[in-house]
Amino acid sequence: MSLKENKDARENKDSREVKHKSKKSEPLVLKATTLSISTCTVITNLNKKINLGLLSRFITIYDQSALELDEKAGGVYNLEFYGNCARGETLIDSIKDEFNNQATIKFKYWGFRNINIKIFANGKLQMTGLKYEDEAKEVGNLLINIFKNIKINITKDIKTLNDSAKTYDFQIVYDPITKNVYYYRKFYNRFLSSYDFDTELVNTYLNEKGAPLNAAVNYNRKGFIKGIHDKYIDTIEDTHQEFLSGNEWNGDGYVKQTIEKIEKIKDYFTADFEKSLSASKNLKEVKECIETLMKKYNDFKFPGLDKFISDIGKDMFSTDEQTLLDIKSEIFKFNRAYRNLLEKKINRLITIRTIDITICNSVKEYLLAFEKEGSSSNIDSSLDLILSKEIPLEKLEIITDLLTGESTETNGYFVSDTETVLINSNFCINYNINLKKMSKVLRRLGLYNSYEPDEYHGVLTKYYYNLNNTVQGICNCDTHCSTREKHSICTKITISVFRPGSIIITGARDLIQLMSAHDLIIKILKDNIDTIKGPDCEDDNKHIALMNNEFRKISRKTRLFYIKKDNIVDFDKVTAEL
Repeated sequence: MSLKENKDARENKDSREVKHKSKKSEPLVLKATTLSISTCTVITNLNKKINLGLLSRFITIYDQSALELDEKAGGVYNLEFYGNCARGETLIDSIKDEFNNQATIKFKYWGFRNINIKIFANGKLQMTGLKYEDEAKEVGNLLINIFKNIKINITKDIKTLNDSAKTYDFQIVYDPITKNVYYYRKFYNRFLSSYDFDTELVNTYLNEKGAPLNAAVNYNRKGFIKGIHDKYIDTIEDTHQEFLSGNEWNGDGYVKQTIEKIEKIKDYFTADFEKSLSASKNLKEVKECIETLMKKYNDFKFPGLDKFISDIGKDMFSTDEQTLLDIKSEIFKFNRAYRNLLEKKINRLITIRTIDITICNSVKEYLLAFEKEGSSSNIDSSLDLILSKEIPLEKLEIITDLLTGESTETNGYFVSDTETVLINSNFCINYNINLKKMSKVLRRLGLYNSYEPDEYHGVLTKYYYNLNNTVQGICNCDTHCSTREKHSICTKITISVFRPGSIIITGARDLIQLMSAHDLIIKILKDNIDTIKGPDCEDDNKHIALMNNEFRKISRKTRLFYIKKDNIVDFDKVTAEL
């Protein structure tokens, strides 16, 4: 190498070292995106009691891809209520515990705005998935319009049950001969779909094994009215059985048979469980026994039972006889848990049936009242006219309130008392974050946090906001609010920090609380960025950018812009005037 080439090489090396030192000495400048509100939860009040039994049966439920949901008025595409079968996008009834004061619906409008709404019997609403508080008022008014236009269709011909698309799973038939009203349900066999065997064999099996059969099901439970529910007899179901079974419609006779089958399955299961478990000679056979029962009874599922199966599969127990007996004894305790589960299902089905019969009686009373007002010469034609026009829901609500002893409200719906109770938000910073160091910094500042990378890919921090505290972020209550699941004094806000520099803030109830948490985490990031900054890797950054880009593509939704007509300007006209 020549002297000149050697000199140039030294100069280039020195230049690189200077640049490296200069770059290393440059202070890190934290930059953050604007805090964005992703969703919020808002409560509001419609100021009128809502009969959830009636509403859940007669509100129109659309297919999720229905054109009606692309309009401003929108509609409901799913509904779940303890006192009725699930309707809409899923027919799976997951509700077990009794809660008759709340229904949950999924509402969609403009084709892309999906809102989850809890409707309470006292007229209050809780909406999640909103973009801003005033959207609750808009959606509330849309629901009021839907509620006010609900009509109850009644047919005189049982063979027209398939003609109505509005309430496809619950229909009412008026029998002009007996002047009685009967209900019919579609897809009611869903409540027996959990059992992978012929349920008709239950009685035969129990008789053969000498197991005691349960007495008749007690239908006298909550909501039972003597003289109504014990007198209900469908006189036209049997004569139309071929049509009903051929079109998956079921009357009260089938409903009672289903309830009674589930009642007897309790004893059938106990005998089956005990026999299979007793025949198991080792832990492997015990595991196979439970897995077989789970396939036979699809709802026989409990976390504790899953753990036994998993631990047996991992050979975590000794193989001696006493251990086998102990494990069998512990597993058989799930027999009681399953029987309680079946009892809950029975209780719910009886509640649904009770409401069904109450509605039939309300319709009958409505028609009888109409009949008394009309003349005998034209009563049949008048009834035909009213049946063709359908019954407004509000008319039936009044009669149902009178029958059940509830107070009747005559005032109309209106939206008020709108309040945001939960805000979810996010923002990003311009650096990767070393989560392990971030967790240590937060702990040093007295902020409770957890970092378990195997369970959650971020640092979870609890931020406690209390208006009475001079310093926010830490709970100073006598009983720490982390131990209070309900009725906590402080507002518990969760700040989640992720490695690529994305931060999510959830749980704030208003903008003041949100900005308090946001400002604190921003300050911590700025003050400690030299410590918590994660390594920059070109491939890593490319991967993150690619993932973010793909995420944007997946999560991108149609944006809706409202334009005031009065603000539209005729550009050509304005230009001509100039």
